[in-house]
Amino acid sequence: MTLRAFALATRARTEMADSTAELNRKTDIAELFSDAIRARGRKRYFRLHGAGLFYEDGLLYPTVLADRSQNPSSSQGLIPIRVFPDLRDTLIDVLDGFWADDFDNYLRVMLTTASFLHAAPGSEIVETATGRVGPHVTWGSGRTGFLTAGHVAQSIGGTVDDLAGNQVGTVRWSNDPAQAPSTTADVDVALVEFDPPQSAITGQTARTAGAGEVVDVAGTGQQSTVFAFMGSVLMGSAQANYANCYATQNLVTQPGDSGALVESTGDVVGMVIGGFSQRDMTIVQAIDYQITEIRNLTTYMISL
Repeated sequence: MTLRAFALATRARTEMADSTAELNRKTDIAELFSDAIRARGRKRYFRLHGAGLFYEDGLLYPTVLADRSQNPSSSQGLIPIRVFPDLRDTLIDVLDGFWADDFDNYLRVMLTTASFLHAAPGSEIVETATGRVGPHVTWGSGRTGFLTAGHVAQSIGGTVDDLAGNQVGTVRWSNDPAQAPSTTADVDVALVEFDPPQSAITGQTARTAGAGEVVDVAGTGQQSTVFAFMGSVLMGSAQANYANCYATQNLVTQPGDSGALVESTGDVVGMVIGGFSQRDMTIVQAIDYQITEIRNLTTYMISL
């Protein structure tokens, strides 16, 4: 999953006024800021929470997330960068002095307050923290298991229990961006093998969702629409980086929902990893990115 794939998926399902050239340029800008924020992280004047493509009034905009505490009375919508000259100067610094003229026309700001990872008491599985079972996967010769968030199940070889204390699995691999050192700073996922063994629900399709698409969070009965995709987002007390994440129109999950499967029309879109308050939104990491990273970084050639 990439910002460009999200742009194309959005264009396929909505009537957008942008020309192909404009959409490509907006995507290029979003990628530029996502990559820069991933590399540079927190800045002096504003805390930058991430960057990506956000959808508003039938158009996609390259957008940066910035700390709302500096402007608590500002709109919760997308605000042109020219409204925030200090933030504009900070972003110029992030880009080592570079600024293109069309940034002032295209770039938007979304203000938000605290981010948090969804792992807390009261969920369905427990290992390092509590969370939810994600999509089932298979690999090797008949081995089965499931994915959950890496910050839920951090301990390779650790046991995963249900809330009654019954063992349901063993962690085979995990990556939590907030833990150092980490295999990668971007992917928040753990692979859990069923223990004792059981059949997996297989054959689901991993799919890219576009803006405006309704997604369902398994196990919670909640749904919302997709309105953004970020190449990079900084979250949690460690302000760790999480790559390739959707944002939903509303905050429809809570602490304890990390790892929950997110679907659209029966296809797998991703897994819940956290959320933001004011502007409220749930953050979902793209499933194809998580699967690709597990395959690249381990010997587990998993499939849905």
